[in-house]
Amino acid sequence: MFGGQKGTARISLKVQGNDKTVGNSSQKALTELKEGLQNERKAYIYHCENHYMCPVGFEVQTPELKPLKDEKSFNQKTSIIIADTASAHPTFHNQPWENVYKDLEQLFPSCFNIRKPEDGLQVRDKPITKAALWRGNNHCIMEFSRTD
Repeated sequence: MFGGQKGTARISLKVQGNDKTVGNSSQKALTELKEGLQNERKAYIYHCENHYMCPVGFEVQTPELKPLKDEKSFNQKTSIIIADTASAHPTFHNQPWENVYKDLEQLFPSCFNIRKPEDGLQVRDKPITKAALWRGNNHCIMEFSRTD
């Protein structure tokens, strides 16, 4: 209990490594995150490469043209608004969901820096150690729910 609040915590999405979530596709995880971000009883932490950030909102970009028959066939692009606590970086990042998911699915020695997506997929030059192999990937999205 912190500040009089009671709640639960869980790993909402972990694509790789120990304790990965099973049966949670990219689209299902995005839908769940968007619903949670609209719920005032939920909060999220996004664990990235050696730092934490908080998804605080999202933006859906819909194309201007509407399909004639099947609206579901139209691809909407969703960006996640992420709050960053590091003073060396901008306070907010607006990243396409595809970039967030790309970060989550990397395994050592591959990495994707969500703060600098323009750098693309990278490979660490450090040798693979037993600790790194055991750790695998600790990137995840954690969900906290208030239950009072």
